[in-house]
Formats: sequence, structure tokens, C-alpha cells
Amino acid sequence: MPPLASGSARCADFSGCSGIDGDCCPTPDGILLGCCLHDTASPSEPTASEHPRALRILRWGVAVSTLFSASATLEVDNAASLIERLPFRLVRTYSGAASSWVEQILASEQVEQLIVGTSTDQARLMSSSQAHADRLLVDILRQVGNNVSRVIAIAVGNEPNEAASAVSPPTMLRAIRNLQVAIRNSQVAAHVMVTTPLTGGVVQDSYPPEAARLDAPWVEVLRAVDFVMVNWFPYFAARGNLALLPAALGEDPSLPWRYPPDVDRRAVWNAAHANASFGVQQAASMLDMMLHATKFALAKAGIEPGAGRVVVGETGWPTSGWDRLATTNNSRTYYENLLSGRMLSRCHDDVAVVLFELMDEALKPGPADERFWGQLDGSLSPKWELGLSYRRVRHTAQHQSAALAALSLASVHSRWVTGWAKRLRACSGNASSQARKGADTGVRRAPASVVALTGSSSSKA
Repeated sequence: MPPLASGSARCADFSGCSGIDGDCCPTPDGILLGCCLHDTASPSEPTASEHPRALRILRWGVAVSTLFSASATLEVDNAASLIERLPFRLVRTYSGAASSWVEQILASEQVEQLIVGTSTDQARLMSSSQAHADRLLVDILRQVGNNVSRVIAIAVGNEPNEAASAVSPPTMLRAIRNLQVAIRNSQVAAHVMVTTPLTGGVVQDSYPPEAARLDAPWVEVLRAVDFVMVNWFPYFAARGNLALLPAALGEDPSLPWRYPPDVDRRAVWNAAHANASFGVQQAASMLDMMLHATKFALAKAGIEPGAGRVVVGETGWPTSGWDRLATTNNSRTYYENLLSGRMLSRCHDDVAVVLFELMDEALKPGPADERFWGQLDGSLSPKWELGLSYRRVRHTAQHQSAALAALSLASVHSRWVTGWAKRLRACSGNASSQARKGADTGVRRAPASVVALTGSSSSKA
């Protein structure tokens, strides 16, 4: 695309763009700040072609899970100060202890957007009657008080497609629809979106990515939500197969992978490409490949995968634990490559990502690496300095720019695992080997589909 005439391009939140329509604006260290848009509309005035809700979602966020944190018990009244030790302006909470933090979290002016979590039991109650959904919304509104404008979504349950926290698709669908009715009837919460966080098992046959499909029982649930949220953890794929480590960290020397190798295509994802004849141009990491497969699967089901429809609800890498891959160096590498933009292709600029989690949880049961996912250590100090760029999502016909994040992938044929491991190019969308966090307990377990990728049934319990 030829350069625009001087002054004809504008950039979201950044004026130092290269002047190429649809191009992103990198800082000297490669962080994408915004994108040039070839139109004259105000950034605060979405055009008809844009997804109206996705405009409210920031690119990077952090999840706050406190049930097993000894420190959290002492710091509940200082939640705002904990958040402010990190640069995140998007926060996700869970049910249980974390829900009591909502008011304190919103005391921080840094927090611009909040995704409020609900429990498995609350999901079942909401499915049973409209009155329960109405009451839950009233309870949330009472918690947030005058800060309701900063609540962008309510997450119904957590990983209902995982055995440990299972809720049937029909039950989830009723709960989601009842909550959406309650929101529509509200005078102050009409802007609030509804989603449900799923494990990567919802995306099946994920390699090649254009062959991916949704797990059929969950299709109607994914049609009903305002955006798709899936939790992905490349760490668990690498833990089960060491050959996947470079891909999981975004450090494979052969990056970016191109497939098929003789096809040269732009790295722009389009629903029209969701067929077996389309070769995705490249993948920058395992997480990137997961997102390729996710969007293909959604498009095949007739669900728009762009315009902020996909969110990574959780991703991360532990700094310590019994596994040799759980190290500070690997964790820092993962976050640096992710947050700098090196881990994701431009065609996923419409995906926002929530990091798991705010703080280490020393009391969490199970393997030792369960306890060390935090951005804050046991003394509540940041483990490293994070450099982030923030921009609100904008979408035009020419370009889809940043929004939310995630899904992990499901079973993969053993021949695929073997072949890609040999070439150290397992850019699998199969990180269904990711562990899961229970909706009420905060305990993480690997989905059954992990076995297909890693050849083992190792899990986080």
C-alpha cells in the first residue's frame, strides 16, 4: 500500500507513525503503540464497520486470584496499591475471595477496565431463573458503586468445559442469556459484555490451523457471548515435550515459520481464508499458532473471529517449581516476547491478553509451580519491570487493531506432534496442554487433551 500524503494518516494514541495506512506504530524497542487509520473520524467516534463493544477493551491485563495467597489476606484493603505496582489498566477477577477485592481494585484510578468473575455455582443459579441473574447483577452493581462505567464484562463461571469445573453447555447458555437480559434491562449497565472463559479443548483438530473446528456442544455458547475468552498456556505443552520450548517461548531460531513454505501471503487473517486451501503466512510462536487455529474454528462455525471477538483470558509462565522449565529466566523471556509484540503476528492485533496472575499464591495445593505464576512475588514486590503499551481497540475495514485474548487448543494427531518436534517447529495450536484454574478454587489442571500433545497425563492439580 503506498504511503499516504502528509497529514492524511492518523494514529490511535500515537502520532509518530510511518504514514502507512493500517500500519502499526512501534517504539524503538518494538512495542506497538497504535495503528494509522486512513479516515477522518474521531478516535472516540466508532464507524459503522467497527465492533462497538470491542472499542472498550485494552490490550494487556492481569488476573487477580487471591484465594491461596497468604499475602492477600493481609493486603485486601490495599488492592489498589498492589495493582499500581504494575502497569496494567485492565484487570480480571474470579469468584470467591477475589470478588471481595472488586471495590478495592476500583479504588485505583489506574484501573480503567474490569472483568468481574462469577463462580460455577452462580452460573448454575443464573441458569435456573431470570431472578437469580437479576440478583447477581444487582450485587455486582452494589459492589462497584459509582465505578460501573469501568466494568466492561462479566465472566460467567470459569472453564465450564473442564471436568473439574464442568457445567453443561445448555446450562451455560441459559445462564449467559439470562444475564444478558438482566443487563439489557439495567439502566446503568447496558454497556457490560458477557463471556465465559473456556479451556483450549473447545478448539479441536488444531493442526493445520485451517483444519481447526469448535467442539460442537459449545458452538451455541460461543455464539451467545459478546466475546470469546479462552485460557492458553504454552508452558504446559513445553513441559510435556521439551522440543516445544523454543516455540512456546517465542525463541525458535527459525521464526517466523511459514507454511506451506512455498506460499507467500500477507499475514492478514480473513474469514474468507477459513478453508483447507489457505496457507497461513507465518506464525511467530506457539501462542500465535493457537490464535490462528482459534479464528479458523470460529469462522467455520459462522462466528466472527475478528473485531475483538477473541480474548486470551489467561496466559503465563511460572518462575519456580518442581519442573525444570519453571524458571525466572524462562518466565521473563515469555513475558518480554509477548508484551513486546514479537510473539504475535499482526493479524492478531485484534486479540487482547490477560496475564495469569497478579501475585504468587503460596498456599495453593498441588505441584510447586502452581504457586509461582505471579507478577508479584511472595513479598508483593514486582519480579521485573514490565514495559507495556496501551491503546483502545479500533477496527476498520482495512485494519483490525488490538482487543482481548485467548483460547487453548485441543487434541492433535501424534504424527503432527512427532513431525513438528523433530523440526523444532511445533507451533502447535495444541496448547490444550495448558493447565486450568478451577472456577472456585483457583486450582489448575491440565485438560484431557494434553495427552494428545505431550503423550502424558501430567497435570497441575
